[in-house]
Amino acid sequence: MPLRSLLRAAFAGACLSLYSTFALAALTVVDIDGIAANGHEGVYDDVLDITWLRDANIAASNQFGLSSGISLGGPSIGSMNWHTAGTFVDAMNALNGGAGYLGVNSWRVPTATPVNGTNFVYGNYATYDGSTDRSYNLTAPPGVYNPTPGTNSLGFIGSELAYHYY
Repeated sequence: MPLRSLLRAAFAGACLSLYSTFALAALTVVDIDGIAANGHEGVYDDVLDITWLRDANIAASNQFGLSSGISLGGPSIGSMNWHTAGTFVDAMNALNGGAGYLGVNSWRVPTATPVNGTNFVYGNYATYDGSTDRSYNLTAPPGVYNPTPGTNSLGFIGSELAYHYY
């Protein structure tokens, strides 16, 4: 293996290790389709027990046959609303005669539950203290979504995306 590739792999591994230290999860790159030649397509999270698609912006390069609803220009490349995201995931799962994208037909959007456990509280602006569901720093009171019983948790698992903020 050329030195440059070896250094790149070591750096990527170090970044994942550092990232997982803060996220409380061991993140492992995985080869979803079993074809080593095209690299690792996913990242497995051992806390949430899910595999994330490595390309978090797949919609910018592959629309899976959808002709509308995905923004492909400006700063929001690959963005879509919640309804379109559901349609997008359905298209991913229907690909290849129902075998799905990369041979997986159980793709889904991330889950999100209210911070307070009962209803979503959005407010006018995103907060940094986790007091609303539109937030950059979600925490959770002790309970089912809190992996650290007895304390407010920095690893709120009620929102799969927010969990990886750390």
